[in-house]
This record gives sequence, C-alpha cells and structure tokens, in this order.
Amino acid sequence: MKRLLVVLALSILLVISGALWAQGQKGSTQTKPSSGGQPTITSTTATSTQPQNLTPQQIAKLTTAQIQALTTPQLQALSAAQIQAFTTQQIQALSTAQIPAFKLQQIPYFSPAQIASLTASQISALTAQQVQPSQITSLTLQQVPALTTKQIQALTTKQIPALSKRADSDPHRAAD
Repeated sequence: MKRLLVVLALSILLVISGALWAQGQKGSTQTKPSSGGQPTITSTTATSTQPQNLTPQQIAKLTTAQIQALTTPQLQALSAAQIQAFTTQQIQALSTAQIPAFKLQQIPYFSPAQIASLTASQISALTAQQVQPSQITSLTLQQVPALTTKQIQALTTKQIPALSKRADSDPHRAAD
C-alpha cells in the first residue's frame, strides 16, 4: 500500500511536470533511480505551483530528501492542510535556510507536535516575527535555550508568561 502511494505521488508529479514542460514553463521535475532502486524526485527550478497540486496525503509521503529539495516559492505556496500533513521527520529534515522561508501567515498552521519536533538549530533559524504567541507554548524546555537574542527581544508581553508556564510544567525542575 505504501509503495502504491509513493508510485501514485510520483506519477502525479510526472504528469504535472510534463504538462508544464509541454506548455513551455521553465520548471521541471524529474525522477531518477536512487541507490535503493526506489525512484526519487529531483527538482530543477520547479515552479511554485507544483506543490499546491499535491494532496496532504501525498505531502506526508515525501521523503526527507524531497522535503529538503523544496524551494522558497514552493514552501510559501503550501496550504494549511499541506503544512499540517508534514510528519515530524519531515519537519526535522527542513534546513535552517528553509525555515525562515515560511510566510508569517503559515506559522500558525504548524501543529504543537510539529513545533516541538523542531531542532535547536531550526528554532534559531526562525525569524523574530515567526516566533508567534500561538506557538510559544509548543516549545519544549530543550528548545527555549535555542531562542536567539533577537527572538527573545521580540517577545511580546503575551509570550513571556507562556515561557514561564513551560518552566512551571517541567517535571524535572527542582522544587524551590
């Protein structure tokens, strides 16, 4: 079943890229065999509209290498449902260059589990504006020290108590 979904997703990407190529578009998406015999998708100046055509179920089946190949326009074209379809492994595969590419209005689409799965370097890669009040409570105690000086300086009065709640809920915190 899993292999069938991957083949279906690849077929759809091939149809999309073929249609764009036939229309004289700049982008293309190609498949090539990987060392494991499974096809992989490589993006060569793919257009920003290609990811919009993928269903959330197809997004969830993308490999971490395919996630890492997404460009800024492609990331910015993702819908709420597509972002919410990212697995925690896919979230962790995002590079520190990809993290700030997400638009401010996309940040609330990330679930608490997705936010909690961000690595320390990914947390540091967020822009100060991307650290939003609705997401601050999703940070783990291990992630909070990764906040940069600029991110901390940009915290609002609504976000500061949320950080305190994180410390108060830590089961490993020594009793006063």
